[in-house]
Amino acid sequence: MDSKIKSHGIHFVSQEMQLGAPKELFLHNGEYHLFYQAKENDQLIHCKHAISKDLENWHQATKTNELDSLGSIGVWSVVVDQNNQSGLASDNPTFIGFYTNTSSKAESKNRNFKSINLAISTDDGNSWLKKPEYDIQLYNTNSDIRDAKVIWHEEMQRWVMLVLSGYHVQFYFSDDLLNWEYFYEFGNKVDEKKGEWTDLEFFQIGVDNSNNKYWVLFVSTTEGAPNNGSGTQYFVGEFNGFEFNPITHKPKWVDNGSDNFAGVGVTNYYEPEEPGYYLGWINNSKYGNSINNNGMPELYTLPRKLTLINKFNDYYLKSVPVEYNETQNNTKLPFQPQNIKDQFALGKNLELPIALNLTFDVNNRTYLDLAEVFGIEIINHQNEKTIIGYNSVRRYFFVRKEDKNKVTEKYTDIDYAFYAIDKSTLDLKIIIDQASVEIFAIDGFISMTKKCALPEGIKHLNLFAENGHVKLLNGNQTGL
Repeated sequence: MDSKIKSHGIHFVSQEMQLGAPKELFLHNGEYHLFYQAKENDQLIHCKHAISKDLENWHQATKTNELDSLGSIGVWSVVVDQNNQSGLASDNPTFIGFYTNTSSKAESKNRNFKSINLAISTDDGNSWLKKPEYDIQLYNTNSDIRDAKVIWHEEMQRWVMLVLSGYHVQFYFSDDLLNWEYFYEFGNKVDEKKGEWTDLEFFQIGVDNSNNKYWVLFVSTTEGAPNNGSGTQYFVGEFNGFEFNPITHKPKWVDNGSDNFAGVGVTNYYEPEEPGYYLGWINNSKYGNSINNNGMPELYTLPRKLTLINKFNDYYLKSVPVEYNETQNNTKLPFQPQNIKDQFALGKNLELPIALNLTFDVNNRTYLDLAEVFGIEIINHQNEKTIIGYNSVRRYFFVRKEDKNKVTEKYTDIDYAFYAIDKSTLDLKIIIDQASVEIFAIDGFISMTKKCALPEGIKHLNLFAENGHVKLLNGNQTGL
């Protein structure tokens, strides 16, 4: 392997070129394998491969994987043919990569003719051999294929391929990863279709405090997210190997912020007890390319552990960041209980990344003296502010940026996440890095992700309360 990938703070970034969407993440022989797209001049030209033992420290695989012969899109999905069901290798488990190219064969009379191409690796993804003789032909697609996802279904003992075409997710099955048969389509009953559906993910996630699991279908879209622009919606349901039955056809959203798009989850079918992890792309179509001109790189979210919770007579995802080893700063600064009115300084000239863990007393709201708005204020060395807090009157969490960038300011005023607090305390975990803030509240039921320019660290970090007061019960600041 090459040298360790240098992240931007604690976030995964590409060192050599622009970062594209993550496409596959799985665990094999104790190592996580991440396949992701990379760009030059905003054109997707490479699929790259990184490896980690802990989802924190990544190494680049030896070679860049140019699985697409046109060099335009790269890999969509990669699976491990553990038992050589394809017959393409006899000794080592085979990685099989699926990528695409719209057919231009003159003899094809069917305008919906599509081809998904195959490549194999017998050295854990370090080198690849294209197998055009096994390219998969699909005739049921409604429009151009945007994405594909291949999974192993343990109960039915067969492979399932999900193909994203327009507003439809089509299901195919196979016994050998080479010959595929269409059997089901999802999407006709989905409410609130907006933008373009672009990326797929599909895997099982456990229910909190239970042995139950449900299948979760993730579909990213360029428009319609809770705070405008692109985001990732999800549907919770049962999948018996023949049909996906969602509990509701109304989409929910992985993130309540505006900058979590096109994520991937761990899909280790041979160890079903493995928790569900998720890695998103901190990106949004509403920014265009202007966001990169501010010195903020493309990066991925922190890996998040996902569980389902039964709430409001439905099932929702909650997410918490994977715990990082405190190896760089190895500091934990506890906060003493404070009654906050107006403003209280937590620190200044802070190096990043850091994590804030805060617990507020909100039980006094019935006495009408709880602050109408409270939270934290982050000020960078250009005196630009990022404000994270809770509005107790209108009952929503928010992250607001006050910056001087005229190009993006209409998009970055404020992101909301509505939630009426039903407990006496409110917990906030905020992870601040040089190019992002990630916010987790209500034990991960609320999550918000936002790009944020803090290349030189934090100039001032303050707690604040407006029109009343709030008590900080406990908390700490941790170096990451």
